[in-house]
Amino acid sequence: MKVKKKLSPLIICLIILSALLLVIAFFVLTKEKVDLKPDSDTSYYNSYEYGCNSMRIYNGKRFPMSDDYMVYKDGNLYVKDPMYYRADIYYSDRKENVSTSITSQRIENIEVYCDDGSLYMENHATQEKQKLDEQSQILFFDGDRVLYSVDKKKLVIVDAKNINDRKEIDYIGKIFYISINSNTLNVITKNEYKYEIFQYDVDTYLQKSHFEHSTLSNLDEPAIINDYFLYCCKDLINTSEECTFLKYNLKTGEISRAALHNYVQSVTYNNNKIYFSAEKSEWNIVRTTVEDENNGLWEVDIETGTKKKLSDECVFDDLLATENYLYCYRIDYLLPRGMANARYKGYILKQIPIN
Repeated sequence: MKVKKKLSPLIICLIILSALLLVIAFFVLTKEKVDLKPDSDTSYYNSYEYGCNSMRIYNGKRFPMSDDYMVYKDGNLYVKDPMYYRADIYYSDRKENVSTSITSQRIENIEVYCDDGSLYMENHATQEKQKLDEQSQILFFDGDRVLYSVDKKKLVIVDAKNINDRKEIDYIGKIFYISINSNTLNVITKNEYKYEIFQYDVDTYLQKSHFEHSTLSNLDEPAIINDYFLYCCKDLINTSEECTFLKYNLKTGEISRAALHNYVQSVTYNNNKIYFSAEKSEWNIVRTTVEDENNGLWEVDIETGTKKKLSDECVFDDLLATENYLYCYRIDYLLPRGMANARYKGYILKQIPIN
């Protein structure tokens, strides 16, 4: 009579440990190294300038969340992990891995985040945590100031170094876009198909100008660049293919086309250019790229409309442009795109010179 031999606990532990080491080795060996050159631009850029205007379910709760993967300021690049629980900060001389949350926005040591409906600011250098407000939602944070809405009626501006220094601006409608450039706070509100553009002095927060713009199209990828309100319309002709970039001249009220392109995916701007990736793709169990002349990474001059192809590579989840470099972010999935995309190895980041 044969007696089955049982594996000893030691052998089982060794098998489990070996499997774990193989998994760790797979992640380490297949993770692409990020090597960034120093960027001398001293401005602030956010790859998604709406801030926490969307909601995500996390641990059974609804959180306002920031959809930006990248934030840049004064030579430092903050890059979020796809799972939103950690991030990397690339300084000019080092890289730092930090813990984060699904709702946070962080510049260097200062982090602003939502928790249980309240808004907090935390200094990780001093370990000081301060509550800014209740029932509020982050709209903008650039390291110097925090902008958030209360009851969707008031826009509150708080000095990041002194939370008692705060200003309030009343608004009507839904805030569609916020940015700060050239010493001007730009706020766009939306009410049906009417868009109102308010510009304030960032020192006094007194209103400098007000514009109105109406369109029957759904606007996407908005930005205020110099004297233009720029946006993309994907529903003018064919929502799945053609994207029309339009520019509304704030001084003259003239609307003109900045660019026309098919299969536009990710979009970003700097002070004079539009950058976007375009990919024609198809789904057949997994998502694959279909060869097309529109595919690639593109640059458009806002004033002249001149379009230039920067790269044949076209699969990117987020873009951020300074005056010197274009940062291209792609989620590194554990499996091919389209298959169990909740599992990640991390991200792939490329830096492309543009100046």
